[in-house]
Amino acid sequence: MLDVSAAQAVGGRVCPMRSIELSIRGMTCAACAARIEKKLNMIDHDVVAAVSFATEKATITAPQAVSAQALVAAVERAGYAAQAPAGATGI
Repeated sequence: MLDVSAAQAVGGRVCPMRSIELSIRGMTCAACAARIEKKLNMIDHDVVAAVSFATEKATITAPQAVSAQALVAAVERAGYAAQAPAGATGI
């Protein structure tokens, strides 16, 4: 899922926002989901992430400037595997 229709005012500028859904692997409990969510939300103050242990998905709203690779890397630094949608690799 990739949505680039939203925008947010940051520092007097309008920054395009997008929604992206990552597939997450390696979670064993709800605490794992909370750990990943915390790591994603620490990337940038404009990043808002919700991670579901049940669906093994992370739904993220982030500025266009935050790449899909940065989101995947944050999940991997937390000790889990993540995959972005095929169309989001160049973002």
